Amino acid sequence: MMKPKHIISVLLVVLAVASCAIRGTGPQGGPKDETPPAVVKYSPADSSVNFVRKGIEITFDEIVTLDNPYQKVIISPPQKEPAEIKALGRRIVVNFMDTLLDSTTYNIDFTDAIADNNEGNKLKGFSYCFSTGDHLDSLQLSGIVIDAENLNPVPNIYVGIHSDLDDTAFTRIPFRRISLTDERGHFTIRNISSGKYHLFALADIASNFYHDMPNERIAFIDSVFIPECVVTTRYDTLWTDSVISPDSTLHLVDTIRTTTKRHFNPRNVNLMSFVSFDPRQYLVKSERTEKYCFTLVFNSPLDTLPTIQPLNFSDSIFHNIVTPSVNRDTISYWLTDSALWALDTLRILCSYIKTDADSTYGVTDTLSLAMRRGRKASSSAGIGSSSSDAAKIGGNKPDTNNKPGKSSSKKMSKGNKRKNEDEKTATTENPHLISSNASTNFDIYLPIRLRFTIPAEIVHSSYKLEQKIDTVWKELPAPPIVRQNAFGTQYTLFYNWQPASVYRLTIDSAMFRNFIGQCNFKETVNITTKPLEQYSSLILNLTKFIGNEVVQLLDKDDKVIREIALADTTTDLVSSVSIKQSSAVLKFLYVTPSVYYLRLYNDIDGNRKWTTGSYPDHRQPEPVTYFPFDIELRAFWDVEEDWDPTSTPLLQQKPKELVKTEKEK
Repeated sequence: MMKPKHIISVLLVVLAVASCAIRGTGPQGGPKDETPPAVVKYSPADSSVNFVRKGIEITFDEIVTLDNPYQKVIISPPQKEPAEIKALGRRIVVNFMDTLLDSTTYNIDFTDAIADNNEGNKLKGFSYCFSTGDHLDSLQLSGIVIDAENLNPVPNIYVGIHSDLDDTAFTRIPFRRISLTDERGHFTIRNISSGKYHLFALADIASNFYHDMPNERIAFIDSVFIPECVVTTRYDTLWTDSVISPDSTLHLVDTIRTTTKRHFNPRNVNLMSFVSFDPRQYLVKSERTEKYCFTLVFNSPLDTLPTIQPLNFSDSIFHNIVTPSVNRDTISYWLTDSALWALDTLRILCSYIKTDADSTYGVTDTLSLAMRRGRKASSSAGIGSSSSDAAKIGGNKPDTNNKPGKSSSKKMSKGNKRKNEDEKTATTENPHLISSNASTNFDIYLPIRLRFTIPAEIVHSSYKLEQKIDTVWKELPAPPIVRQNAFGTQYTLFYNWQPASVYRLTIDSAMFRNFIGQCNFKETVNITTKPLEQYSSLILNLTKFIGNEVVQLLDKDDKVIREIALADTTTDLVSSVSIKQSSAVLKFLYVTPSVYYLRLYNDIDGNRKWTTGSYPDHRQPEPVTYFPFDIELRAFWDVEEDWDPTSTPLLQQKPKELVKTEKEK
């Protein structure tokens, strides 16, 4: 029989073998390193004065790397010639290529560019300073830069100060001191000397540290800032265990500890950034993608349409239909005379108004509009359709009566192929000229919109609207089909649709004809409207208002779904406004159930759109406010909310789900 001590020995051996057999119970290498690198030596020392060297060297406790140093490492005052910044093992070396200014405090802000080599742990908020004079400037100014239109933080934008308080300093002189915002839009400008300053933000496209490009994102405040340091003192009393007397609960004082802290002001400046409207106007491109149309594209909306003068064709055949885009920056010219279609290249003189930052003047350009080959003409399809779509629903088929043999097809010249393609696109009838917004999940407040790629006109009004009652189609009094623009590219039919109903609109053949002679075949547009159970409504009581507010209903992507202007008190199918003495009641009706958000802007100029700022005019962007919570709209429910736009501080307004940081972008 085995003795007890032998049994114990056997058990210990079995347990040891079992533990070795279990995966993961061996050496694991210790916990993951999450500590950023630490400085062990500066050369010269941080905060040195009377600095005369051409560079600095910082040694860390482990091997380090630099992430995008020429963008993330900010040297202030800014250098005309960028410094050389590199990582060498455990060292960071900065060599100055520019001459340092006399009696000036320099700050090198590494932001989050430094990380350890193994785990990538970033050393955030690290900076180094020195002075070429006998003292260090030590004041600071901090705040946040946000997008004025959507209140998102603006990362990686320069923030700078000017001691020259002239308005033109921002547009002609580099910043005196700068900083760079982090991913949350925060900035701190360090080592500022005493004085008065203007504060700016600048997305510096030209890399010259002043605002000279019209499309640069900027921010400015007309106020003058005077940085200061406020020292506060705090007294902490430490008590002994002894009491004053046996019958007392009061203890004797042991020590009074004094703690002082420095606070730099201002430290909570909000800079509302924006991109100014570009005052320049010029022709971006000209093209001719169809033989019967050419297009001029401008960089901004036109007040006056260009003047066209033919060069290689007669003015007597230059009959055209001009269709500007909605924002009047793209102008299409539809050529109605077929004699022009045969020309491979149209040469014209185009006269238009051109503007730059300082002046406005007339320009005449000579344009050669060559027919772009290599793609099928899309004239046979409606907007949102392609020529292949038209073929799927019974489009024009090629003539197969005189099909050439294989040998002849191989020998067919490019000219014959081009001729055949032109003959196909010049057909006089088209099976699917119309596209529409009709669907089987149609909103009851929408009209039917018929769209055309090529301007068309109504030849005759042969159409009918029917509603399906049980299994029988009942013809309804047909409302008019109304031309929505002067060009004939969109027509609309308004009707008071009933919820959860089935309709069809039948359009006879050749009711529409475009200017190249194409007519529609018989069309049937099917509509099934949503039931009321698929809608919700939002009633908003605006408890503080001026009267120029525009309230926008937003989806989870911060996109506008609907908007209501307080200045517009007319009522339609989907919205209404009623102004009372204490509140404005806004109703968003027939809303698809989902989670929504609210944004408001003050329409100061009354143009029914958010207006950006202007530095030359010293005009800030129109103020924007967010409702601080999401709103869940449920099917067949009315939700009512009260909103005082002034009750929540600016930086706490936008719901976190909508805030887009640099990482999320």
